[in-house]
Amino acid sequence: MREESELRLYAKCSMCTKLIGHTGLPLFWRVTLEQFGVLGGGSAALAMAMGPDEEMTQVMTEKLTLSICADCATRPVLMIAAAAEWPDVTKS
Repeated sequence: MREESELRLYAKCSMCTKLIGHTGLPLFWRVTLEQFGVLGGGSAALAMAMGPDEEMTQVMTEKLTLSICADCATRPVLMIAAAAEWPDVTKS
């Protein structure tokens, strides 16, 4: 179970900005997104040659946590790259 203070943090949908549960369903998704870039024009062959413990990626953006209502979660297309522009995105 989650505390009320945490639920308040995710009370609005990051996509439509309506309150969670506006559809009558008390369900929502909390989604965390991270964007990474491959370092040095990396390739699978290079990664195998360097070994399993070499850094191959770099974090490109802050981690984003989205709250998505049941209605928005059932839409056929979710524009991941636009997520940082949504009004109620929690950045960590």
